[in-house]
Amino acid sequence: MNLQYLITSTIVAVFILLNAQPSHAEKLFAGFYDWCPYTCNPDKTNGNKGYIVEIIEAAYNESEFKVELSYKPYARLLLELKHGRIDIIAGATREESTPFLVPTLNQGFSVSSFFSFHPSISLTQPRIIKTSSKIAIVNGYEYNSPLFDQIKKTAADRIFSISGDGAYERIFTLLTLGRLDFVHDDIRAMRYYIDQLGYSGLVNQSHENDPHTPIYIPFSAKSISAQRALEWFNEIYPSLIKSGKIDRILSKYEISSEEFDYTQY
Repeated sequence: MNLQYLITSTIVAVFILLNAQPSHAEKLFAGFYDWCPYTCNPDKTNGNKGYIVEIIEAAYNESEFKVELSYKPYARLLLELKHGRIDIIAGATREESTPFLVPTLNQGFSVSSFFSFHPSISLTQPRIIKTSSKIAIVNGYEYNSPLFDQIKKTAADRIFSISGDGAYERIFTLLTLGRLDFVHDDIRAMRYYIDQLGYSGLVNQSHENDPHTPIYIPFSAKSISAQRALEWFNEIYPSLIKSGKIDRILSKYEISSEEFDYTQY
């Protein structure tokens, strides 16, 4: 057999063999939870997973990472992210993101306030929050709220954390039964659940808006994959904004670019 032919055949065979090997994408474990329209339970929203989840999927669609989503209660996800058992969470406020790594640019803003079961409320004459008032929050959710921070210092025993899937359903039930007086949460999320769960005109915003707080996709500081994924996200995210991809995602959830606030870019 001709030596040159043998060498050439061997090279071609090795080339075919190498290219026939399956590519192994690095898994990126992402947690999402019930905080629509930011991150949603797709079983209750016709398959919509929330705009932050869709941003994550868009960012890693053509990368070496393969996103694997896991739906769990938020407080549990925070613990798993802290210990590096998952890599990222689909959205958290600046206050909640302190122990974690976050992108250079934020993924929108949150504005919180108080809500109560009352058919007619004037924000110019808000209902008085007494020291005896019972206030609900979703376990783990924290916002930039001077009034709520003051209540935590003076009447922390009157704040009740509602955990698990279906937290908003339980909160609204307790409000209507008079077992809670107020709920403190993100305005956009509250309006979404008020509409979806049939409480329009019954549960209303009772106080002025709290200050804006940025929302981030937090990455685990204990995961090497998360650290590498954060570098990729910081590179690709501005191009998703400039290309209009983010606008198209936001439009599905009836959020305008002005509400999302692109002025920082």
